[in-house]
Amino acid sequence: MESSRSSSRASRSHSLLRRLSSRVTSLSSRTRYFIAVSATVISVLLRLALDPAWDARLPYITFFPAIMLSAWLGGFGPGLVTTALSAFSAGYLWLPPLRSLQITNPEDQLGLGVFVFVGVVITALNEASRRGTAALAESERRLAVTLASIGDAVLTTDDDGRVTGMNGVASSLTGWIPADAIGKRLEDVFVIVRENSSELAPNPVHEALRDGTVAGLGDRTLLVSRDGRRIPIDDSAAPIRLEDGRAAGAVMVFRDITERRRNEAERDTQDRAARELAAIVESSDDAIVSKDLESTIRSWNRGAERIFGYTAEEMVGRSIRLIIPEDRWGEEDEVLRQLRRGEKVDHFETVRRRKDGRTVPVSLTISPIYSPVGVVIGASKIARDISERKQVEEERAQVLRREQEARAEVERAGRLKDDFLAIVSHELRTPLNAVLGYAQLLLAGVVPPKEILQAVQAIQRNAQAQSRLVESLLDMSRVLAGKLELSLKDVTLSTVIEAAVDAVRPDAVRKNIVLEISDSSNLARVTGDASRLQQVFWNVLSNAMKFTAGGGRVTVVVTTDGPTALIRITDNGRGIAPEFLPHVFDRFKQGKGEGSREQAGLGLGLSLVRELVHAHGGTVSAESEGEGRGATFTVELPLAPSTAADALVPSASIETPERPDQCIAE
Repeated sequence: MESSRSSSRASRSHSLLRRLSSRVTSLSSRTRYFIAVSATVISVLLRLALDPAWDARLPYITFFPAIMLSAWLGGFGPGLVTTALSAFSAGYLWLPPLRSLQITNPEDQLGLGVFVFVGVVITALNEASRRGTAALAESERRLAVTLASIGDAVLTTDDDGRVTGMNGVASSLTGWIPADAIGKRLEDVFVIVRENSSELAPNPVHEALRDGTVAGLGDRTLLVSRDGRRIPIDDSAAPIRLEDGRAAGAVMVFRDITERRRNEAERDTQDRAARELAAIVESSDDAIVSKDLESTIRSWNRGAERIFGYTAEEMVGRSIRLIIPEDRWGEEDEVLRQLRRGEKVDHFETVRRRKDGRTVPVSLTISPIYSPVGVVIGASKIARDISERKQVEEERAQVLRREQEARAEVERAGRLKDDFLAIVSHELRTPLNAVLGYAQLLLAGVVPPKEILQAVQAIQRNAQAQSRLVESLLDMSRVLAGKLELSLKDVTLSTVIEAAVDAVRPDAVRKNIVLEISDSSNLARVTGDASRLQQVFWNVLSNAMKFTAGGGRVTVVVTTDGPTALIRITDNGRGIAPEFLPHVFDRFKQGKGEGSREQAGLGLGLSLVRELVHAHGGTVSAESEGEGRGATFTVELPLAPSTAADALVPSASIETPERPDQCIAE
């Protein structure tokens, strides 16, 4: 008994360790290396705090716990990182000469080498332990999944007959949850009685443990569940033996045979029904026909006369194909093949031809007829006229289609709302986290003076990004509400485009992208809102910058075609996949980046472009020859009536400055 309890306690301890190991292994790679660096920093600070007492003695003492923690929580890689950082810190701070990595003392060099070697050994041992625990947990998980997926109930006991485990089926049948059942005597959990009495039946587990053989009571016992249900079962038990032959317990497999009993009763009922059916064939409204395996009709009831218009005298002895349209004779061939295999055809819906030539929809049920020796010799067929049902179904299908269309529209609106909330919450939180993080670091005074400007620039950059996100949301809200206001006046198109180009120039400088403008009609004027048109071109140019790699090229070409101004913005970047091209202007739609990682943003920029261009009476389109082959966005705007003749201006290239770090990237 004491051995069983000790085993149970050990099992719980191992289970706790495996669960803890599972949680540890679920940490992300970034978290593991963060723990490694943090542990090293804490060890350095702790050792510095001990300097007044130890001076340069024991330089490695605080680093060993950090290595063990990093290796256990993070694995081999983080453990090596902590070892390397610890060796670097100890050599720099405590090994003479101090504040230098040039260690001159051979003993200190040897000590540092031993420290690194011990750190690697500790890391390797922790990694091996973690892998072993993970493998054991995976093995037990697979066993648990296997037991949970089989249809039979499985219950295990120790060698004293106490429950040690059960799967979900066993829990469902006995009414005991595993947490309550484990540790109890089997007789308290698995209670069985004789089928025709309340007498307790002997438990087959005890026989299996006593004799060391498979034991069972067959299918004439009832399981009395915890809630009093009496369930007919079929059971068997077998001993579980260790490698040395000692009995470690038993496993019992049992199943609910209620359905099997019900099927047996149903078969008896079906036999009686078949005999009764023979007596009412002639009075049935359905067509009931028998035929041989050559499709020759042997019987024809009054229902068949009513549905098909032929009398029994006209049909008996003739082929059933007389009422089958020629284009459906293949159905009869397939039915005959199934009948020869002894298979039944249930509720097969098709059409048959009446004597007057009209077709009638019918539902067929065809069953094989057996000879006394069990050979299929023919078939009985029941044909039901389903004309009225078909008409009702068609009407119902039309109503259902209308309902589905309405429901699909509602679901689409719901999905758009969910997408909107998910994207907004993520994209607004990301720059806000950066702003708050840098602000807290600045307030805490932990940012080195030389990095303060960089932190302020990061705050500014993320605040600007959040401001643009909010503006995009407000603009789309105005568009959807029909409240977008435009201040229309004649504006010079080249001025608007140059302002948009100036706005994206920092991105071009940062990514070393050549931005080329070719304006053959710098006097072209359009009627529109200058700020909104600038927003259109800024969005398209920003999109081109985002998807163009460093060293690439973005070209803006402005031309006129009769009363229309054409602005083509072309890049040699990633391009657009053919399947995504039709959706490039949809709200919340974004192309996939490398490794299927989506670009940041709300997916509203190009959607706003389309809405703003349409509001100005123009059109916008996108073209791409595929991924990796760049893209071209074309904006067409009607020219103002007062536009002068086109003026040719040679193309100019905007080169990036030599110090791109002077610009703050968007």
